[in-house]
Amino acid sequence: MGAVPPVKRAELGIPEDAFVIGAMGRCIPKKGFDDLIDAFGQLEESIGGRPTHLLLMGDGPMFEALRKQTKPFGDRAHLTGWVDQPVAALPLMDVFVCPSHEEAFGNVMMEAWSCGLPVVSTRTDGGLELIQDGNNGLLCDIGDREGLRQCISRILGNKLLREHLAGCGRELFLKRHHPDASIKQYLEFYALLKRRFA
Repeated sequence: MGAVPPVKRAELGIPEDAFVIGAMGRCIPKKGFDDLIDAFGQLEESIGGRPTHLLLMGDGPMFEALRKQTKPFGDRAHLTGWVDQPVAALPLMDVFVCPSHEEAFGNVMMEAWSCGLPVVSTRTDGGLELIQDGNNGLLCDIGDREGLRQCISRILGNKLLREHLAGCGRELFLKRHHPDASIKQYLEFYALLKRRFA
């Protein structure tokens, strides 16, 4: 199977100069997307002269309620519904947010790091396992909408911080979770078993 072609901002009505705050997942309460939308509503409409836009990809029982919640933001909020290949849209984003109330591991954070994005997460099990706050991402408390807003604003307002968080996140992805790294770890594990039980 060939590579999935990237999604273009124009296809979603997002200006090329916009800062895009993105999230993806099933629209259910534990994903915390209502917290993210509320945080976005308190965020500056532009940062450094660039408009801020929200991109939420996913479907589920809360979709219509979330769409209604974003209506006051007009064309600055983009809810796509179901997307077959959401990873193809990650390069549209400037920061990826995982506002979950529960997240066992955080595959979406890994996918964001694989695309070189800085990540904001709540302090779920997955967020705490993967993120060193201030090094490879930013953390805030679960359900803390003001904390989400502050983290997003801090990242978008500081290019050096964006680059640092994204770089460290991608380094962790390549070191621990890239397929090549996983294969190497399995081979080392099997070699250990062979030595131990030969």
